[in-house]
Amino acid sequence: MDAIKKRMNALRIGSRRFRRQSRRARRQGENARAGEPVQGAGDHVPTAQEPDARSEVEKLEGMHKDAKAAADESAQHGTQNESLTRRLQLLEEERRRTTRCLRETNEKYVHHHRASLVSRRPFMCHEGHSRIKGAPPDRRQAGHYERKVQALEKTRHRDQWEKKYEDMAKKYADTKKELDDFVSEIGNI
Repeated sequence: MDAIKKRMNALRIGSRRFRRQSRRARRQGENARAGEPVQGAGDHVPTAQEPDARSEVEKLEGMHKDAKAAADESAQHGTQNESLTRRLQLLEEERRRTTRCLRETNEKYVHHHRASLVSRRPFMCHEGHSRIKGAPPDRRQAGHYERKVQALEKTRHRDQWEKKYEDMAKKYADTKKELDDFVSEIGNI
């Protein structure tokens, strides 16, 4: 911006100097012919070259305005880019944290599953997050799936016990039948 302003001022000064020199040379030529003394800068008479210099200055001022607008827009884009970069970093950090929490939950699940199928404590990652009402959707979904897994474990565990019960009931019925047969044989003797 400052460089453009300096360049604009230099061009303005250069155009003024050029106009003065051209006026002075023309007046000297006219005065040499007429024998009159040279007039000062205060006695300004417009020339045909001045509109060109003015249009050049106006053109440069227009370019200056365009450059300033482009610089402002660039600064705005830079600020927006920085905020998006920060947001991306925060989201990446949240993703890493969620992945770590999920990994820990899976490890705890496998550990708890092998140790005991009866554990009712909710799984919590090292940061202390659990199924909180205001938690982010990923954590709520993790809690939802955790509850589903626990329910499936309970049903599987219950199914195993029911199967064992049915097997034992069948063995009991077979053993009772054998006992009744044995008692009836002893009674016949």
